[in-house]
Amino acid sequence: MINQHILVVDDEPAIREYICENLEVRGYTTTQAGSGMEALAHFQSGKIDLVLLDIMMPHMDGFETCRRLRQASDVPIIMLTALEEEQDKVRALDLGADDFISKPFGIHELLARFRAIFRRAIRDSQPEQEAETFVYNDLTLDVDMRSVTIAGKGVKLTKKEYQLLEFMMRNLGKTLTHEEILMGVWGGKASTQPEYLRVYMGRLRNRIEPDPSQPRYLISVYGTGYRLGEVI
Repeated sequence: MINQHILVVDDEPAIREYICENLEVRGYTTTQAGSGMEALAHFQSGKIDLVLLDIMMPHMDGFETCRRLRQASDVPIIMLTALEEEQDKVRALDLGADDFISKPFGIHELLARFRAIFRRAIRDSQPEQEAETFVYNDLTLDVDMRSVTIAGKGVKLTKKEYQLLEFMMRNLGKTLTHEEILMGVWGGKASTQPEYLRVYMGRLRNRIEPDPSQPRYLISVYGTGYRLGEVI
């Protein structure tokens, strides 16, 4: 039985009703919000497992709502957009959204996105069976502690930045295609969304590279993808 509580945020009542009715018949609990401020109030008043958030709303748009939610929580956020502009998708990811889906969409696609996010959440919450540590030069990633250090100094990463770095460290010295990285870190349909990788690779470089414009850890391989470390 599904127990997840979904907060559906959209200024169009018909869309909210359509989504919530389809979710509730499948066992989800839903709460509706018609504005960003209403969404923030609902989020503070109860446990929410995922936020489905429209971008185009008056007064406080989805971008600002996402930013404020992310300041308070790492709850999964899926953005709804009627826009196809790449910069809007990049902006949503940069503000901390986990995924986005374009209007109009089918309920089965939406449910698949939910399942993928909740599977990753379960996987991330499971403890490692044994401690693992990956080291490259002065960069160290401790899987057991979920920590990253450079020359002994701790580096603070978001959950997704950590997952990306861990995936690269597990494939140390291997040239990975964009699709391999997207599938390994995001899974599913993310393999067709290269902006995910570009945004997060840039953010990760800003965290760990002494000079992000001339990376020494996360190396771009022209026309192929990325590599961490020297070729093996």
